[in-house]
Amino acid sequence: MSAYGLYYRVQTELGQIQCALRESLRQEAESRHSVVVVGDNVDVELLVDIDPGEELKKKKTYGAIFKIYPRHSKFSRPKRGKEEIEQIVAANIDQMLIISAVKRPQFKMGLIDRFLIAAHQGSLEPIIVLNKIDLEHTLDLNRLEQIYKSINVSMITTSATKKIGLDKFREVLTNKHSIVVGQSGTGKSSLLNAVEKGLKLKVGEISDYSQKGTHTTAAVEMHPLSFGGYVVDTPGLKYLGLWNIEAEDLRYLYPEIAGYSEKCRFRNCLHMSEPGCAVKEAVEEEQIYPERYESYLKITGELQAEESFKK
Repeated sequence: MSAYGLYYRVQTELGQIQCALRESLRQEAESRHSVVVVGDNVDVELLVDIDPGEELKKKKTYGAIFKIYPRHSKFSRPKRGKEEIEQIVAANIDQMLIISAVKRPQFKMGLIDRFLIAAHQGSLEPIIVLNKIDLEHTLDLNRLEQIYKSINVSMITTSATKKIGLDKFREVLTNKHSIVVGQSGTGKSSLLNAVEKGLKLKVGEISDYSQKGTHTTAAVEMHPLSFGGYVVDTPGLKYLGLWNIEAEDLRYLYPEIAGYSEKCRFRNCLHMSEPGCAVKEAVEEEQIYPERYESYLKITGELQAEESFKK
């Protein structure tokens, strides 16, 4: 349910108990990252005969994790400062809810597309949630919905403060294992509090000067929902690094671009400045949305710069 260093809060048939890792797993955890993450299915050995509900309040450790079951899905990114290491944020999740605000903080299509790529890589179904639609903004919501509908990604609109779209948001969460991601200040915690009153997640403010949100969720944590399912709340991100993806691979992670890539003159076409590029022709003929193509070009350029830096 949550992880703090090498200590974990685990939901068991006896209730939630705090656990450490058995020595063999602890040694493995010290040598590599993400040995146990939120959402993992594990086997736990009780260390003493206790009432977990009472003793958990004293923050003592009464269980040892000795087995971790294979993961069927994950959300991962490069570890900050050590990009060669994969950091798995959460595992065994059904869907990723990508929360973006129409305003305050500024809407970033490129960040949404990075989350879409991470969802695809981790076998998660992505759903885009545009929040704060009660604010005056300049986004064309109908066009955004058409853009993402063209690649089979659903989009819903909400306002936590005005209680708009909350029934749909609750419906999307019901009986699913979900992870909620996005920038700081987009209203992730506010939306979850609005549909599940008992959560009482801390809510931050937007700076009038920078138009950026503050981090309110300090750690990754999974919460049970009274209407069925679980949700993983995550700290806000200003930038999402992509794990194990090179610039030349990105074309296959944009479905509309992948479909036209086979028609290019050159097999290794990156659809940037190469002649005979079927993707660029499709953009000119409005078969591919230019917004998505520009997003592809920007992320490709960023990946190329990262690869050059590593060399």
